[in-house]
Amino acid sequence: MKKYLTLTNGASGQKFPIDLTQILGFEDSTASTTQMTIIFRPIIGNEDLRLRISHDAAPNAYAFQNWFVGEMERILAGNWREVEDAPAPPYAVTAIFIV
Repeated sequence: MKKYLTLTNGASGQKFPIDLTQILGFEDSTASTTQMTIIFRPIIGNEDLRLRISHDAAPNAYAFQNWFVGEMERILAGNWREVEDAPAPPYAVTAIFIV
């Protein structure tokens, strides 16, 4: 069963559902105070899909990622009948794109 965490791009207002059941991990080499990159299972072939989330400045490189992981754990451990949640991030999301 799929579970989604939906983030809203503050710049465009576009909602972006993120499938939590397909996340492999996070890319440490691109972590910064203003962005994080999520690594997803490949849809076809062996190429991992990467999703970069840019956000307002955080106090350290892992603050947004730590919030995201906490929300991911909460959503995945929650009621499986509720497949989507849209928690408010601690730092406004400014862009979401595939890299």
